Amino acid sequence: TAANVKIFNTEEVQNFINLL
Repeated sequence: TAANVKIFNTEEVQNFINLL
């Protein structure tokens, strides 16, 4: 579960960078 959360967090960060 922890790994899943980490992956989701990374994807969110990438999405944010994409917006920039």
